[in-house]
Amino acid sequence: LYLHDYFFVVSATNKLTGGLSLGAAVLASALLASRLDSPHVDAFAQVVLSMEVFVLSPYVRRALKRGLSRIAHTGVTVALVLLCAAAIAPLSASLAGASVGVCAFVGVLCPLWLVRVQKFKTEIQGPWDEAQLLLEGCT
Repeated sequence: LYLHDYFFVVSATNKLTGGLSLGAAVLASALLASRLDSPHVDAFAQVVLSMEVFVLSPYVRRALKRGLSRIAHTGVTVALVLLCAAAIAPLSASLAGASVGVCAFVGVLCPLWLVRVQKFKTEIQGPWDEAQLLLEGCT
């Protein structure tokens, strides 16, 4: 979710701009950086990394999506997930596996499940629906 580019999604409407999500992301990064033990180098690295992730990544992902096929874009996404898991693996192999599992569940299984249960969706008639006129005796 943190790599999602909200600006390009809702650019047709001016209600939610990219500045809002960028500001929230940088604020969260600054708050996290303020909690680090050595405030100079580590905080600077945290803020620079967040700028790379939140500012540059959406443009790169958009260019990749536009320039490559859908399969290649999916391959890049899978490669990034595996790269993150490889970075987590030295700390905890189970955490790396859980990270890949959660990404697979949220990115693949949940959308497939939602598409599958779509056929069970029915229209419910209740007091919240619009009134339907019954004109049996009128001509």
